[in-house]
Amino acid sequence: MALINLTEVKTFLGISLASTTEDGFLGLVINAVDAEAKKYFDRQIETATYTDEYYCGTNNHILCLNEYPVTSVTSVRIDESGFWGTVSGSFATATALTS
Repeated sequence: MALINLTEVKTFLGISLASTTEDGFLGLVINAVDAEAKKYFDRQIETATYTDEYYCGTNNHILCLNEYPVTSVTSVRIDESGFWGTVSGSFATATALTS
């Protein structure tokens, strides 16, 4: 999904929404700029749901996430023998942190 849609671009540029003459070109520009922005920031920018992200702890109280900003967290689990979720039974319910 692009960060901006055709209607928003046409409104910003003052192009009538009824006119479809430039829609193909504007669509190409929207997709190209969207791809370059994501490439520059080296991450997805729009809202998304991420599951099964594994992080290696460094005994530091700060955890730098791959994606941000975070708007909500469903659960966090700590399993020192989880081996990135590859071991049977890793990150079981008992490993969940609670507030």
